[in-house]
Amino acid sequence: MTRAEEFEELRPLLFAIAYRILGSVSEADDAVQETWLRYEASPTQPTSTKAFLSAVVTRISIDVLRSARVRRETYVGQWFPEPLLTDPYEDPERSAELADSVSMAALVLLERLTPLERAVFVLREVFGFGFPEVASAVGRSEAACRQLAVRARRHMDVGRLGSRRTAGNARSWRRGSSMRSGMATSTD
Repeated sequence: MTRAEEFEELRPLLFAIAYRILGSVSEADDAVQETWLRYEASPTQPTSTKAFLSAVVTRISIDVLRSARVRRETYVGQWFPEPLLTDPYEDPERSAELADSVSMAALVLLERLTPLERAVFVLREVFGFGFPEVASAVGRSEAACRQLAVRARRHMDVGRLGSRRTAGNARSWRRGSSMRSGMATSTD
């Protein structure tokens, strides 16, 4: 299998990770494209393409999110994340999963998290990555990732207390979806 074929096979996962971290379709597409460029330029083949690409897209998304927060500090008015109205890959099953787990309320709740908390929460709670994989993806120790996950859950729980509707959406994020069972490589 060529690098391009491997990448295309993992593109939906990479887009889902980037979109759930960034909350913007265009920024998620850009993060996935930047991931491809870095993968293509890499001189060696990683032992796990999925782990490597997940880590790259996560780190790119964290960098974009940090930059976006700086840009939003000068934005007049309240910023709302961009909802995903259609699945760019036109897969009805994936569209239903994305609609369930990426509601506007869930995206707004994720805005309460720091970029690292958000990345850890998405990788751990939505995709079911194990703490070793999460730690590798965000460049922190497993213990630090466990603490980030606890903080992220606490922030999400505080946000859920305000509204039953919001709480239902946050629970769907934490519950994950059928994607979790297909994408998880290990659990703790």
